[in-house]
Amino acid sequence: MKTPVKATLVTIAVVVVMVIAALIYVLVNQSQSAPPSSGGGDASPQVVRESSHVLDDGGEGAVTLVEFLDFECEACGAFFPIVEDMREQFAGEITYVVRYFPLPGHFNSKNAAVAAEAAAQQDRFEDMYVRLFETQAEWGEAQESRADLFRGFAEEIGLDMAAYDAAVADPATAERVELDFEEGQALGVSSTPTFFLDERHPGCGERWPVMRAGLTHRRAIIVGAGQSGLAVAAALAAEGLRPQHEFVVIDAASTGQRSWSSRWHSMELLSDARHSALSPRRLLGDQRRHPRVDEMADYLTFVEAGLGVETVWGIQATGVEHRGNGSTLLLSTTAGEVQTRNVICATGAAAHPRIPEWASLLTMPGVVLHSSEYLYPKQIPVGDVLIVGGGNSGVQLARELSASHTVTLSVRTRRQHRPAMSYPAAAGERVPLFSRERRPEPIFGDSYEQLRRVGVTIAAAVQDAAGAGVTFADGTQASPRS
Repeated sequence: MKTPVKATLVTIAVVVVMVIAALIYVLVNQSQSAPPSSGGGDASPQVVRESSHVLDDGGEGAVTLVEFLDFECEACGAFFPIVEDMREQFAGEITYVVRYFPLPGHFNSKNAAVAAEAAAQQDRFEDMYVRLFETQAEWGEAQESRADLFRGFAEEIGLDMAAYDAAVADPATAERVELDFEEGQALGVSSTPTFFLDERHPGCGERWPVMRAGLTHRRAIIVGAGQSGLAVAAALAAEGLRPQHEFVVIDAASTGQRSWSSRWHSMELLSDARHSALSPRRLLGDQRRHPRVDEMADYLTFVEAGLGVETVWGIQATGVEHRGNGSTLLLSTTAGEVQTRNVICATGAAAHPRIPEWASLLTMPGVVLHSSEYLYPKQIPVGDVLIVGGGNSGVQLARELSASHTVTLSVRTRRQHRPAMSYPAAAGERVPLFSRERRPEPIFGDSYEQLRRVGVTIAAAVQDAAGAGVTFADGTQASPRS
């Protein structure tokens, strides 16, 4: 891990853990209430289960802090020593629970979780948990299996190695890790670390009533903490405006859960790393590659901290209007009204997913999902899949699902294809703009012809739907399962 990145993540960890610690302090000093249910035999998603790993047991009525973590995640590594200090500070007053959430973009995160679970079967989970985080710099970001290194850790902490090897090889161990991951997703977890305090997210939104009066004196409020919002924040900072004093960023997402964090796991940006970054803060690695969305979400957190911006999460802007002589704006939000001189909207154009009305007429046995709900191929039952929309999302999904499903891609308007998003090599060179009024945005990466070569059927727009089948504009039909 690069030192500046690690320092930034530690800063973020300190801020977030301070919030959690403050909430724990309030809760442990309130009247005692019943602890969260473990939901041992309940099929519905539970924050804590009987099989969950409890590192500290505060006893009946204690505050319960649950962390969904990834042993390879840099942010989790930055949180580790601070969480350990917090555990010591509240010893005997909190129950601290760890659950696995190995992110697919990390090569060894699942191997590490399996090693920890194998150690847990010998009642040595915490020893392996500590060892994995203390050595993260040695194996994190490796692109080859480090299972042998983890086996060495097992020897160092004195495990029965025959039992450890058997546990690692047992599919039930990996299934136990996968259970936590799938339940985390059902609870809304999409990035790590994610904390639950007595079954709720301890987010910065709870500080909003205290901060609100101060916000009324800001020169600008930026709505949206994505690429555009942080680019605006950087521009304001470059002009001498101080983050948190003269401008602030708000975002509708829950704490740190950027919209990209919840997109499908293999999703890549259309632009390469060089042109996806906010100068001078580069994305690490090959600048010609196209970053995955989980990597970009982590990068934006790094940029945010580097700018000194503390986004106020969980606040959605609902409207804005002029007040008085027009020099003041009243911003309406889900937390109340805020006065400011400038409101800068930096939100996406596709905030409201739309599923065609005809989809409700189908009685097919599979699932109907919007692309914003899709995460990975296992979500989709085996069988024929119809993807509606020939833009970049549709093309990327068709390519991914073609490896495991029979795919039909319905295209209303064929898009111009470009092999990769290109940018001017020299400063000052003109860049072509794609206006939605003139023509649709082009598709990048795979072309329709390339999709055909991997078995995808390219169909016309859907004209009608009934029962288990759809009819396309050219008269052909299909009966997809999903």
